[in-house]
Amino acid sequence: MVRLCVFRNPAFPFGTVLPSLEKVADMSWVALVGGVLVVVGLIGVGLAPRLVAVQQSRGLAVGDGAADTDDRIQVTKGVGVLLTIVGFVVIVLTV
Repeated sequence: MVRLCVFRNPAFPFGTVLPSLEKVADMSWVALVGGVLVVVGLIGVGLAPRLVAVQQSRGLAVGDGAADTDDRIQVTKGVGVLLTIVGFVVIVLTV
């Protein structure tokens, strides 16, 4: 958790509660990782049909049926949604 420090300032007689400076730098990196997860997840959701098509064209997909293709698209979108949710949770927990 973030350690809070109370800084005494004559302009603010009651002091202000701010996170310690070492923790602020750590939080910004974690929030950045959360942002990257959100972006990658959204890209994965948007490009899922193209990703599956490229897998098929390069021979990386097993099976030839349309139902199999639809299932792979759904799974790819699901992973994208999962990454997006995890990224949002990471951002919320660090802010």
